[in-house]
Amino acid sequence: MGDNITAKSDKMAWYMNDTFYTSIDKLKRLNPTMNSFPLRLPILNLKVVKNIGTFISGIIQSGTLNTNQNVKIMPMGFKTKVSSIDMNEKQVEKAVTGQKITMKTNDEFPIDCLHRGQVLCDVNDNSFRECKKFTATIEIVNHSGHLKKDHIAVFSFGVSHCPCKFISFLGKSNVNGKVKNPNFIKQGDTATVEVEPLESLAIGNIERNKRLSNFVVYDENAVVGYGSVLSVVNLIEEVDSNSDADEKKHDSDRKKPDIHKESEKKKPDIPKESEKKKPDIHKESDE
Repeated sequence: MGDNITAKSDKMAWYMNDTFYTSIDKLKRLNPTMNSFPLRLPILNLKVVKNIGTFISGIIQSGTLNTNQNVKIMPMGFKTKVSSIDMNEKQVEKAVTGQKITMKTNDEFPIDCLHRGQVLCDVNDNSFRECKKFTATIEIVNHSGHLKKDHIAVFSFGVSHCPCKFISFLGKSNVNGKVKNPNFIKQGDTATVEVEPLESLAIGNIERNKRLSNFVVYDENAVVGYGSVLSVVNLIEEVDSNSDADEKKHDSDRKKPDIHKESEKKKPDIPKESEKKKPDIHKESDE
């Protein structure tokens, strides 16, 4: 064994710090407060075994996972129940943030519907849904040309990769100053942009979960920039708000009947008395 591993060595008098073992013992674990955040478990690997179930492995980015907990897989929305949790080839009842686990569920999902990068969350967590668009801050570090509106690049959120389209540039800054609503961004710019995913994607903003909000941008098989998500507009939230508005409109229509139609119903087409008593004079004269 080497010097200064378990005890101070006379051969290393110039080294004033702790021993190797002592330094390891002083290392801090991941922030324990992340355990109180909502569950986020990106899928790293998965396997469907016929007549047995589905095995999903990954590293818990936030929250805790318990046996018999009901979870859902986003953005597809599949719901299932955790039957067992394995960690280091041992079954455990609970897993916390930072631990790599393999969970088993008795449900057999279509293998073409699940893939690497989808995220598990609690079944009652409605704040984590499919993303329609998001606002992010991005720094371009390596690009020979200009990135313009409607340009498509690949955004990598850890194990999730999704092609996305730049829909607007809200502002940028560089050594020359700040510009609002620029037409393009280039190398050396730090910009605030609006981005639209072209595939199903579920992400979080930097306030809720830093691990799922950071991304790297690829273009032409090279890293061109990196950044963080500031805010997210979920697809289901807009649908829900529109459906609620439509429902309220229909309710108001039901509460306010058409007065003209009601009056027409109450007043049937009855011939007048004067029309009944007036005989046809021309017919009588002919007779």
